[in-house]
Amino acid sequence: MHPQEQARSRLFTRRAALVAGGQALLLGALVGRMYYLQVVESEQYTLQAEENRVSLRLIAPLRGRILDRFGSPLAVNVQTYRVIVTPEQADDLEATLKDLARMIPLSDNEIAAVLRESERRRAFMPVPVRENLSWEQVAQIEVNSPDLPGISIEVGQTRYYPLGGTTAHILGYVAQVSESEQNGDPLLELPGFAIGKLGVEKQYDLGLRKQTRARQVEVNAVGRVVRELARDEGETGQDLTVTLDSGGSPAPLFVFCAMLPWQFFSTALSESGNSLVNNSNLISKVYFPRLVVPASSVITSFVDFLIAAAFAVLLMFWYQYVPPVNIVCLPFFVLLTFGVSLGAGLWVAALMVKYRDFRFIVPFVVQFGLYAAPVMIMTSHVPEKWRLLYSLNPIVGIIDGFRWSMLGGQHLIYLPGFISSVIGVTLLVWSGLWYFRKMERTFADTI
Repeated sequence: MHPQEQARSRLFTRRAALVAGGQALLLGALVGRMYYLQVVESEQYTLQAEENRVSLRLIAPLRGRILDRFGSPLAVNVQTYRVIVTPEQADDLEATLKDLARMIPLSDNEIAAVLRESERRRAFMPVPVRENLSWEQVAQIEVNSPDLPGISIEVGQTRYYPLGGTTAHILGYVAQVSESEQNGDPLLELPGFAIGKLGVEKQYDLGLRKQTRARQVEVNAVGRVVRELARDEGETGQDLTVTLDSGGSPAPLFVFCAMLPWQFFSTALSESGNSLVNNSNLISKVYFPRLVVPASSVITSFVDFLIAAAFAVLLMFWYQYVPPVNIVCLPFFVLLTFGVSLGAGLWVAALMVKYRDFRFIVPFVVQFGLYAAPVMIMTSHVPEKWRLLYSLNPIVGIIDGFRWSMLGGQHLIYLPGFISSVIGVTLLVWSGLWYFRKMERTFADTI
């Protein structure tokens, strides 16, 4: 072989060896990198791939209820229908919204707001258009759905206040989050999410909405939802009990119905207790049945009770409150009030003749008794283990009976307390008569 050709052959061989070595080196590096990624770091990259495939989407939590002190709802969640639009499915979004406006009230400003919102989001993200649709509006949209591309109906929850504007100044209201209220919390960025704006709804907002719900969805490379994988419904927010009384009965009526028997009892007790001492000249000079004196004081207090009852009727007219059929039982509880007033009055009248300083004790007992009686509260608020002991006070069952008769609804009678009151009144009248008759023969000499 010619020496020049041999040199050229050796040069080619060396270059081919260098190229082959370089290829082998690159292939080894590639295999090593693949081994590192697929074996050594497989767990980390599997997790990242899964996170790219699965997206966690927040769901607006359900707000807890607001209840009055008797457990009646003041604010609850009710099912509602809302219409949404998916821009990519609508050929002409503005024209579609104008067609929709012929079926539901939708102003030009609202249409413009939806168009602006659609520009801020990706084309496949739905945009809320209108909430709180009636069933008729839902049916009309569904019937015309072929002519409304991109329009669909969603079922959601909205806040409902059974008493309407009556409690609005206290409870406040909820509304969608404004731009100024955005603080980086992803929950506040959910479309249609509402927070407390005023009153109790605002003050206890975090507790009422409590735990955020979430769902896992599978998405593609651009974030479009392919399918839902899992859903965590979470928990409804905590119920909040306030001291308001909605109970189907206005607060003035609630208190007034308790003050009727209490005022009758306290007035009769004071008047009948002092009746014998105030008429000492008549008792020491003229003989007549002494029982007439305290009994007449109770009857006088009963007349005052009837006048107060007339004001109760006017109060019912003012609040447009119709008493229940239980009102037919009211005379029985009036009779019990008369009995407890007479029985207690006989005891106090007889004791005051013998112990004159007893007149200083009676006003204190009457004042303390107002707080011991369920005038401002219901017997059901007393703990169960103490309720029967509390009901040994005869006036407790009587006040519960007045409320049950005049207001009905949730103002129920505590049966053991009612039985205790009937027995207590009977014993009080019998013992009062017995003690009064026993001491009657000494009144003229003692007084």
